[in-house]
Amino acid sequence: MSSKKINHWVRANKLSNNYSKNYFMLMNNYNTINFSVSIYHHPISTQNSLKYLGVILGDKLCRKPQIEKLVTQLSKSCGMLFKLKHYTNISVLKSVYLALFHSNLTYSYLTGEGPTRRLYSV
Repeated sequence: MSSKKINHWVRANKLSNNYSKNYFMLMNNYNTINFSVSIYHHPISTQNSLKYLGVILGDKLCRKPQIEKLVTQLSKSCGMLFKLKHYTNISVLKSVYLALFHSNLTYSYLTGEGPTRRLYSV
């Protein structure tokens, strides 16, 4: 689809665009390619990873950015559970575990992350 058709469609549907929030990412397993994109003479910047529907996608099609984010979230959840165990009973700890730790871990399985060596360290 040409950029003229896209521009015509955007204007016909009275849509606006915040150019500072637009990014693009080239996904490949090879060396970096110099590529530039602009819309109405506004340059669109590149990123090495993007978050889409809660999943972090990397430009090299690897799972490393998503796993690093998950490890950080699970470590924080472990810290909260450790601190809370001195002040609450086991039923409250189970509720907090299910809300924080288990939900993140379950979502990671649903998005295809599964267990990795880095997750076992948590």
